[in-house]
Formats: sequence, C-alpha cells, structure tokens
Amino acid sequence: EFILSLKEDEHPHLIIENDQVVGFFVLDLSYSDAYSFSDPKALGVRALLIDHNHQGLGIASRAMNLLPSYVASTYPEFERLQLTVNCRNKAAYNCYLKCGFEDTGNLYLGGPVGPQHIMQRTAA
Repeated sequence: EFILSLKEDEHPHLIIENDQVVGFFVLDLSYSDAYSFSDPKALGVRALLIDHNHQGLGIASRAMNLLPSYVASTYPEFERLQLTVNCRNKAAYNCYLKCGFEDTGNLYLGGPVGPQHIMQRTAA
C-alpha cells in the first residue's frame, strides 16, 4: 500500500542481505519541495525500515554507509543527503551519527509524530 502511494520522484530501495529483503527506504528527489529547511541540492532519505527480526545487526548502518557512494554515482545532481529522525528514536539518531550524518541543530516540528532532528551529510 505504501509503495503504491509513492510519487514518481520518490524512489523505493530494498535492503537485501543473504538474498533476503531485510529493509527498505525511499530516496525523495523533491524533498526540498516538501520541506522548507531543505534545498534543491539535497536528496531526502525517508522511511528507513529494517525488519524487526533483523534489527540490531548493523544492517541500517551498513546501508547508510554505502548510500553516499551510491547516490554520488546514481544521482550526481545532489550534493547532500538529508533526513529527519524522531527525537525519541535514540537508536536511529545514533546510527545516523555513526554513519556520518550531522545534526543541523534544528528541529522539524511539522510532522504528526513529534519533534524531529534534521540531519544531513555529503553525498560523495
């Protein structure tokens, strides 16, 4: 249902390990159109999900560490990756920090799930 609701400029990606789908995320090419804190050189990373049975195994970290080189080769028009992470989700926040994302020091307050840290990193 979620995948069917994606727009043309929202590109879904599967995370596969040992020939099994273990996660999912979306690269949002028009992220800056939806979020005033963003700009056209930023590619949005959205909806990162890891299957419950595979959480805590470093899969999200490996995927996020591979992402900059993938984006640089596949989406060269983008200079940065941006995302928001819920302030209550300490595990995800620390994962993103470990993978080179920096907290901008600003919060996104426009979503339905509470305040979110705005994070970014270079896409190279």
